[in-house]
Amino acid sequence: MKSLLTLKHWQFFLLLMIYGFWPFEGSLFNTVKYIGIAVFILWAFAVGYYGQEQIERLGLKRMNVPLLIGDTIFILTTIIAAKFYTDLPPYVDKTMDYTLPVLVFMAVVAGFHVFFFAAKTLAKVEYQREVKFDDYFTNFLLMTIFLWGIWILQPKINKLIATRLPVL
Repeated sequence: MKSLLTLKHWQFFLLLMIYGFWPFEGSLFNTVKYIGIAVFILWAFAVGYYGQEQIERLGLKRMNVPLLIGDTIFILTTIIAAKFYTDLPPYVDKTMDYTLPVLVFMAVVAGFHVFFFAAKTLAKVEYQREVKFDDYFTNFLLMTIFLWGIWILQPKINKLIATRLPVL
């Protein structure tokens, strides 16, 4: 996942466009769309997870990494369940008709938490101090509007990796 952080912004944009917005239909091509969502979530996870080492070096308070890991695993599990629930036996399929919307809603909430975590981590590393909501809200918005945000955030991440984050 560290390799996702070292991509150039145009490479990451193409990766998301190819995997996230594949224009063809069919089961194989539909799977490609789910891979695009997973790659984007893993990128946000990598920003938050690997940035914690630099936060510790700066002497700042480390954030709740086990919650980030749990949220990411829950999101990826929900993506897998959403992809394959129609292939399940009929009695499980009927249960998933009621359960899957709840799981997807919870995964969206967990996704926002992963984005907040990554945005706050990025702001802490960038400003080298404890940050308030105003300091990292712009990063959060850029992550949620990812098609434009990666053009701004990924060069910033590449610059931070080159200058301040030797372990990434």
